[in-house]
Amino acid sequence: MRDTNSLHVVEEILKVKPSMHVDPVFLYDFTPHMPPVPEKDYIIVYTYPSRISKKSEIDEIVNFAKKTGKLRSRIYPAKV
Repeated sequence: MRDTNSLHVVEEILKVKPSMHVDPVFLYDFTPHMPPVPEKDYIIVYTYPSRISKKSEIDEIVNFAKKTGKLRSRIYPAKV
């Protein structure tokens, strides 16, 4: 498991204690592979369908981003 919350969920469901591991994203420096980003102070919303699915939540995020002028795109479009 990569985080304690997931570890506890798996432990509760399976009644076994899984091993804790480092998230692989922290094992390598991806900086040389990153393209330059021309903008600063932007918002990235990283999610998947079951996490942020209520229209009210999506509207709140979009409205906040519009007020700050920072939201540029949604990586995983919500079904609204």
